Amino acid sequence: MKKEFTSWLDTFQPTLATCDYFTDFEKVNHRIKELKPQIKLVKNILKQDDILIAIETTLNEDFSLMSILPLFIAVNTSKATFIDSNGQYQTISFNKSTNDLSVYMEFIKTSGIVDVLKKVKSVGVEKYLFGILVGMDSNTRKNRMGRLAEDKLEEFLQKTGNPYYKEVTLETIKGRYNVDISQLSNHKVSSKRFDYVMEKNGELYLFESSYYTSSGSKQNELSKSYTEISKAINEIKGLHFIWVVDGMGWKNCRHALEQAYYQMPDVYNFSELEEVFCS
Repeated sequence: MKKEFTSWLDTFQPTLATCDYFTDFEKVNHRIKELKPQIKLVKNILKQDDILIAIETTLNEDFSLMSILPLFIAVNTSKATFIDSNGQYQTISFNKSTNDLSVYMEFIKTSGIVDVLKKVKSVGVEKYLFGILVGMDSNTRKNRMGRLAEDKLEEFLQKTGNPYYKEVTLETIKGRYNVDISQLSNHKVSSKRFDYVMEKNGELYLFESSYYTSSGSKQNELSKSYTEISKAINEIKGLHFIWVVDGMGWKNCRHALEQAYYQMPDVYNFSELEEVFCS
C-alpha cells in the first residue's frame, strides 16, 4: 500500500553528494596535462615584447595555440560565432583553421584575450588555467548529480543479486529476452533508453532515476512523460516500469509529482528500494 504523498515526500534525501562531488580535480589536472604543449607556446609568447604579434606569428607556425587561447576568457567550446567589425557573422573553430587568420586575430584582439595574458604573466599560466577550469567544472555539477543517482541505483541493483544491464532500449530487451513489444505504438516509449533493466523471477523491471536538487519545469515534464511511459510499459506482459524519484528539488514541483505518484504503480524514492525489492 502506498504511503500518503506528503509523508513519502518527507523521506526524500537532501543530497547524494560526498565532498568530492563539488569539483572533479582529477579531470581538471588531466586537462592541464593535455594542454602542456599549448601552455609552453603561451609561456614563450609572454616572453615577447608584443604579445599580439607573438600570437600571430605562433598561429602561423602552430595553430594548436588557438585551442587554449579561449580558455583565458573562460570559453570552453570548440567554436564561436561573433559579429566582426564589418557587421558580418563569423564562426571560427578553435581546433582547426576554418577562416582567414585575420578573422582569428580580430577575435583575439577584441575578446580581451591579450589583456588577460598580460595579467597572467604575474600569476603563472598553469595557476590561472587551474582556476578557470575549476570554475568551469562547477557548471557540470548537475550532470554529476545525475550520475550519482545512477550509481546509487546500481549499488542497489547489485545488492539484489539479480542480473541487470545498464542503459538499455526496448529493442535491446526485445532481442535479449525475446519480449514482444509490437503493441507499443508510442515511438517516444519504444525508442527510449532506460537507466537499467533487472530480471527477477522471470519478470523484467525497467528502472529510471530522477534526482533533483533544485526545481524547474523539467520535473513537471518528467512527471507527465513517465506516467505515460509507465502505462505503456506495464501493459506488456512481464514488463514493469520503476521510477526512482528523490531530491529536495521535487518539493516545489509536488503537484505534478503527486499526480504521477498516485497514477503509477511503481514510484519509489531511494530509501524504499531495498524494502520493496530485497525483502
